[in-house]
Amino acid sequence: MLVWNRLRYLKDPQTGRRLARPNPPESWIRTEVLELRIVSDALWQSRTVTAGRNRKPQQGDCRTRANCCEGAGVGAPVGVVRAVSPAGLRTG
Repeated sequence: MLVWNRLRYLKDPQTGRRLARPNPPESWIRTEVLELRIVSDALWQSRTVTAGRNRKPQQGDCRTRANCCEGAGVGAPVGVVRAVSPAGLRTG
């Protein structure tokens, strides 16, 4: 889908530069362009229906705090180890 008329441009009287301002969504012009699709409609619909279903968090999945390693800090996935080089520099 192509969307036209999303922005309007105004000129700043002090600087002379163009300023982009969004138009309200009601004034947008939407056009279907089937030639630009890379995935068939049937495949897209089947995938969007099943996308959120039956998802189980994996080990190391840190989208929730419950799946993260307690000792590694906030957001560090389980199993991630920060190595220290012989010179004492962190490498990971």
